[in-house]
Amino acid sequence: MEPVTGSSQLSKLINRSLILHQIKQHKAISRTELARVTGLTSGTVSNITGELLQEGVIVTQGTTDSTGGRPQVLLAINTKSHHVMGVNIGGTKIITVRTNLNGDILQRVDERFDARLPVDQQLQLIIDTIEAAIPDDKVRKKIIGVGVGIPGLLDSASGISKFSPNLGWLELPIKKILQDKLGLPVFIDNSVRLGALGEKWYGAGNLKKDVIALYVGTGVGAGIIINGDIFYGSQEAAGEIGHIVVADDGDLCGCGKRGCLEAMASGPAIVRHARRLINSGRESSLRELIDRGEELTGELVHQAAQAGDPVGVEVMEKVGYYIGVGMSILINLFNPELLVFNGGVSNSWDVTGPVILKTVESRAMPGQAQAARIVQSRLGDAAGPLGASSLIIEKFFSNPSVLGI
Repeated sequence: MEPVTGSSQLSKLINRSLILHQIKQHKAISRTELARVTGLTSGTVSNITGELLQEGVIVTQGTTDSTGGRPQVLLAINTKSHHVMGVNIGGTKIITVRTNLNGDILQRVDERFDARLPVDQQLQLIIDTIEAAIPDDKVRKKIIGVGVGIPGLLDSASGISKFSPNLGWLELPIKKILQDKLGLPVFIDNSVRLGALGEKWYGAGNLKKDVIALYVGTGVGAGIIINGDIFYGSQEAAGEIGHIVVADDGDLCGCGKRGCLEAMASGPAIVRHARRLINSGRESSLRELIDRGEELTGELVHQAAQAGDPVGVEVMEKVGYYIGVGMSILINLFNPELLVFNGGVSNSWDVTGPVILKTVESRAMPGQAQAARIVQSRLGDAAGPLGASSLIIEKFFSNPSVLGI
């Protein structure tokens, strides 16, 4: 971002954003150094930082070490001045976090989510979960925006969920609905892309320029970061690896095709594979669970595999193979430094990991498989809501005017 001269309100906003961004980048910086790195005059820096200090957006934080001259006061972001909401909507759970400007989680609210509910009930549950993370009006006044991660295809600029097969949404103006109900600025993005953003800022992808975050849970998708920036594609549809066909005669997918990666390797797919084997007469400890009328889940199949159950082992190794196929496609296409595996199915790494790595080794281009480090996410299910929070934090430091600041 270049400094702007002139007395217009726009130029002041741009220069303010430039100063805020540099203070964030440097952690603590003097006014003299701010003028040098931004190219702004010392008067402009002094005026804008004076306003930011008065507003409580920045604070003084000690002085520079003396090298013969007078020590200079250092300026830093007041991380307590504003709060940010980050929301991740999944097929089975909504996670909402309230963070400070550093992305430190101040409060987290988890709520079970049933995508089979009518849309109006789904929306009310989302609103209630967000409101539960805002304890009082004092906190609400500090909130500068709400970032929301949504599965499926969307138009982030207009705030419309174009098509979310896992939620049953079609052309839903989710941004306007939430903004009207909450009375706060709302910005939406694909939940997997925001998971990648969370990994970039707070997880394994920190300081990496080319990172892919593969999410395998109720759905399957990939967030792609190229040269430090999220890659969207021409219609914001990049990363839909879950709907690449990996088995021509595979199961029917929610998108209407057969054999998609999502239909073969997601959490619901694990359950289908296990039921199919058990119904065919295969012996399994899982049969007792089904006979008792208990719900079969991917987690239970994983636990059975850990205990050596033949059906559990076969299913999880099959899923590991298909995930490895998906990873090899991503590696061949984007040649990432790092591929982060996240989502509920990633918790099966102890069983699926060896199969995934073997499949990637055999299917990815020689050299690329070795260059891309594959790791299980250390953020787990916090990656999505933290990425949603960082969506607002990035806007605060680069273009705060869109948040009404």
